[in-house]
Amino acid sequence: MKLRVELGNSMIEPLLEVSASSHSHIDARSGRHRFAGVRIELPSDWADISADLPLGASPTLAKLLGNGALQFRVWQYFPQLAGAFEALDAKSAVFAFAEKFGLGTPSEIESGSAVQNFAIATYQHGNDIIRVWCFTGGRNVALLTYVGYIPSPTSSEFSEAHSIAMSLTFDN
Repeated sequence: MKLRVELGNSMIEPLLEVSASSHSHIDARSGRHRFAGVRIELPSDWADISADLPLGASPTLAKLLGNGALQFRVWQYFPQLAGAFEALDAKSAVFAFAEKFGLGTPSEIESGSAVQNFAIATYQHGNDIIRVWCFTGGRNVALLTYVGYIPSPTSSEFSEAHSIAMSLTFDN
């Protein structure tokens, strides 16, 4: 399987060869799973490919026959950081991320609150589509990014990545 992933400070990197038989702590069955310090709903054809990526890469999921990757960065409450994330505006965090990587103006943006506050923005960078989600809940923050080729109208991967992200809940 080939896919694009974030490495270090660069978001779009050359294609990496990734084994489809990744070492995974995600159960092969669909359902609710713990991943990267959060809980998510995961379709059975998505897998944890983190072990196959270079040291220091963010926890990453990919559809086994897909072309993209969904990465997670999660910051959880620590007593010494009390209040640091409470005032974080999810929309501002998404825009700051996009500015850092020079993604330009989003083609769509959404924000709101349900169990936690969230913001979502979608960008196009060449032939890649990039969707960024930020969730804030209490003193926890999760920033997720999906990077893949612009999906065809029949591709379900992009919408599945969105469903996985929107299923996110914090453990505490």
